[in-house]
Amino acid sequence: MPSPSSERHQTERLSPWVQLKYFSFHPCIYQGMTGAASPDARPGDIVNVYDKTGQLFGRGFYNPKARVPLRMLTHKDEPVDEAFFLRALDRCVELRLKYLNLNETGDTYRVVNSDGDALSGLVVDRFGDTLSVEVHSLGVWLRLPAWIKHLHRLLGTTRETVSVDPKIAVIEGIKPGKNAPLRPSKIKEHGVRYEVDFASGHKTGFFCDQRDNRLKLAKMCKDLSVLDLCCYTGGFSLAAKLAGGAGEVTAVDLDE
Repeated sequence: MPSPSSERHQTERLSPWVQLKYFSFHPCIYQGMTGAASPDARPGDIVNVYDKTGQLFGRGFYNPKARVPLRMLTHKDEPVDEAFFLRALDRCVELRLKYLNLNETGDTYRVVNSDGDALSGLVVDRFGDTLSVEVHSLGVWLRLPAWIKHLHRLLGTTRETVSVDPKIAVIEGIKPGKNAPLRPSKIKEHGVRYEVDFASGHKTGFFCDQRDNRLKLAKMCKDLSVLDLCCYTGGFSLAAKLAGGAGEVTAVDLDE
């Protein structure tokens, strides 16, 4: 029989709500960690999250059918509205441009890093004038158009391509439309030019998270012979030869 205190917490809850079975500050809350939910908590909703004692724990995206049914957005008692998300995107861009100065070494870098930027389910890479967007959450998908417009304003980009893994789309209940075909984008990183093919590339099109590793390799291979296995589109190969002055480079990838 529930105690009077638990009944009181139940009646005071703000709808829609979800309660946790366990304490966790991980941004991804999996199926076994969620308990009861209010009847009006719908897929894609922002819900009030309560801990196992009935105390407000924060707010997040909810989708009961997903592998990750709850994605925490904040552990504060603060409104999660459009202004909240635009401020989060502002912080993402400020970190990359003001503090990390990534625009000084090229025009390609990760703009939004999902859980790492407290925007679970969203990955955005910048490739020149194009934003390459990966979506893993229905909550993100429902709000994406306004976010892309905001990022274009902040970054001066003009094009975007949005991808959702087909399996994730089915599980999350996302019904993606068809992207208009985008021509490959020419980008620059540490003085080396690359081309990103959005139609046939892996993930967002180019592994921009390897930027510092490509530069480190370039500093090590002056006049040396370099073998680049699993080279994909040759990011490390080109860095070794053009930025590092390698004597020769052999790049090998799977031939379908």
